[in-house]
Parts: sequence; C-alpha cells; structure tokens
Amino acid sequence: MKIRLVIGALAAVAAWFVLRDWAYVSGDIEWTCYGNGECGTNDGRVMLVVAGVALAVLALVLLATVLRVAGVGLMLAVAPLAMVSGWEAAFADRQVEVLSDQVGFWRVVAIVGGVVAVLGLLIEWRLPGPTWRLLGWARVPAELDDFRDGMATLSFTDLEGRPHAVRVRAPEQLRGQPVRAYYLVRDPSRARPAPGKQPVLTTNDKDDDDSLSTELTRLAALHAEGHLTDVEFEQAKRRVLDR
Repeated sequence: MKIRLVIGALAAVAAWFVLRDWAYVSGDIEWTCYGNGECGTNDGRVMLVVAGVALAVLALVLLATVLRVAGVGLMLAVAPLAMVSGWEAAFADRQVEVLSDQVGFWRVVAIVGGVVAVLGLLIEWRLPGPTWRLLGWARVPAELDDFRDGMATLSFTDLEGRPHAVRVRAPEQLRGQPVRAYYLVRDPSRARPAPGKQPVLTTNDKDDDDSLSTELTRLAALHAEGHLTDVEFEQAKRRVLDR
C-alpha cells in the first residue's frame, strides 16, 4: 500500500510538470485544419498532453486505491491546476497575447476536485458518517482490549465470519465500554472503533423483573411459613424462573 502511495504521488508530481509544460507551449503549436473538420500537427510537443494525461490517470488509479475518494479528488484538482498554471505563466511571459479561454472552466474543475479531496480525507481519516455504507464500509460489534500508549486491539468478526484483531488508536474512555468496528469491506485491517449502544432496559423489562422478584418473594414467604414443602417450593420456583 505504501508503495502504491509513493508511486501515485510521484506520478501526480510528474503529471503536474508535464501538463504545465504542455499548457505553456500550447500557444506555439501550429495546427493544420482540413476541409473535413480534422486538424493535425507535426509538432512533437503535442505528445506532452498525451504523456500528462497518462501520468494523471496512473496517479488517479494508484491514489484511489489508497486514499479512496480523496485520491480521486486530488487528481481532479492537480491536473486542471497544472494546465491553468501553464497558461497563466505563458501569458505573464508574453508567450501568448490572450489568456486561454479554457482557464475559467478548468479552475472550476480544480475547485470541485479540491472539495472532493477534502471531503474524502474527512471520510477516510475519521469515523464514517451517514454515507459509510455507500462508501464500502461495514459495521459490526467488537471488543477493545490491551490498551497501551493510546493504542488498543480491536477484535471483531466481519460479515463473512472471519475474525480480525487490529491495533488501532483508541481513547481511554472506551475501555470496558461496548464498541463497534467500522471497517472497509475490501480492507478490514483498516478498521476503526466507535462507541457502541449501551444496553437499554425497557419498561417491559423492568416490569418483568419486578414481577419475577415479587413472585419469588411470595414463594419464599409461603415456604418459610410451612405452606410449601421443600420439593413444592423448588418446583414452583423453577416454574417462575422458566417463564
């Protein structure tokens, strides 16, 4: 995973420089257009855009496998910003007389990509929000133990019945508390703990407990007063407890 992250980051950096160089020189490339609406050029610099797009796609694929949504958003921001930077640099250096009319569109794309990247990071590095299922997360009951230096072992069984034990960061407040494990279905090793629901005793449960206690007290009193033999008392008590 670290290798994919490193290679993806290097591809993203390379895509930035290649796409920026292409945007910088694009104004100098001469195109020949034919009557059928097709255009062509013999200028080899046109291959810069092909190489830049290929590097951007490679970076997107690799970063998406590691950073998920954040990786996609990152490349949606990097590639357009690289071209905008090249066009602006060419205009500032008077390589072209007019700033490309594509700058506005690609700025909007870059902003959208940046928003997606930020939201992706929030989703990836914090507990999933309401969209956790849509993003491929699962949630199951779990246990936390072996607390040491802010870390603990999160033990859980995934939805396919496979057991897992993952070292995670866990606040001391979760010690001894019911917890749940959120994990990526494709990668359970990246599970995170979250507080589980405390068992709630409903009104009916309380009424049943009170009724059971009252009945056992009554039977004990009858047994103590000699109205029930030992055998009758045990039989009656079992009947009450088995209800």
